[in-house]
Amino acid sequence: MGRIKNLTVAGRLTFENNLHLRTVFEALNEQRKSARFCDTILKAGDKEIRGHRAVLAAAIPKILENQMSREEAEFTVDLEGLNPNAVEELVEFAYTGKVNVPADGVLNVFHAAKSLGMSEVRDLSEQFIREKILPLDWMAVRTFAERNDCLTLMSAVDEFIEQNVEEIYHKKDFFQLPRLQIELATTNERQKETIDSKKLCKVALNWAHKQLEVRKVLVYFDFLSPASF
Repeated sequence: MGRIKNLTVAGRLTFENNLHLRTVFEALNEQRKSARFCDTILKAGDKEIRGHRAVLAAAIPKILENQMSREEAEFTVDLEGLNPNAVEELVEFAYTGKVNVPADGVLNVFHAAKSLGMSEVRDLSEQFIREKILPLDWMAVRTFAERNDCLTLMSAVDEFIEQNVEEIYHKKDFFQLPRLQIELATTNERQKETIDSKKLCKVALNWAHKQLEVRKVLVYFDFLSPASF
């Protein structure tokens, strides 16, 4: 075959395959699932989750922030305190951009995403918790938030209790709260007339009695305004 000499062509060949990245990441995910070409092991609980260092570093920078100077061909990152299934879901998200978590696993995914700096998954998980889980099981959310130092969730639970106290004050979970604060700050006579003072006092006394049965309790009285019962 002869060579083409002195060929001058204007223009440039350009095209874009919108499915290219998806195809590549699908292949990488299949490699991950079959442990091919993996150079990183994430250890959470008793589960070891394999992955590719470059993908994990790009999608979850915090997961490898203290490991990048290491030169080992393969190394293990210990993710102590994180739920193994939640970590696996986040790795799946790193490769696919998809999250598919049952409701009973969302709290753990939220905690793992928060710990690993995955703000998108964290924010979407928190929104789901506020809208779907909190109204049905606010005590479980509060216990989780307190155990894991999640201040935003704690505030959301406190706000929910304040807005729905008339519906929940007689339920068992209400008496498991570690603190109860009752403030009568209104000076509006019409608003005072709507307060069932006997019922309010009964709730407070029942709560205090329950706390004294199960633990030592420190009670603060904050008189914000005069009130007669």
